[in-house]
Amino acid sequence: MDCKYNPILRDARPLVVPSDKDFGRDKSRYSHLYFGCLVAALQHLAADEGYTFLGTNTKGINAFFVKNQLASSGLPLLKARSAVPSRHRDSRDRDGTLSYAGGLDRFRLIQDMPVIDVEMGETLLLRDVDTPYSEAWLKAMD
Repeated sequence: MDCKYNPILRDARPLVVPSDKDFGRDKSRYSHLYFGCLVAALQHLAADEGYTFLGTNTKGINAFFVKNQLASSGLPLLKARSAVPSRHRDSRDRDGTLSYAGGLDRFRLIQDMPVIDVEMGETLLLRDVDTPYSEAWLKAMD
């Protein structure tokens, strides 16, 4: 199974963007960086459905999973089962022009937006997430 994920934050916490019927028309989402869920949320939800996380592609966009009963034959062949951040710089400014934000600047653009922790069932603002980046994740983003 192939799933798109939001690689702006590292994979430490299972966070999802709340559903909203006005999502596409909401002016606070101009950056194009606030969407979907983090790979940790996909891992949490997929595990509940009997899937094993294999890793992500090198572009930091797609996460891959396989049914648990099929995982044991393929897992030893993988060098690493990890997620990687996106290095894409396709953010937008308030006028819709590409702003090319990277690293912490991308986080700052969406830090006041709410997310839901699917394990805890709590809603919080991104700025209130403990340690949004590990040193390795931040270095890989730039």
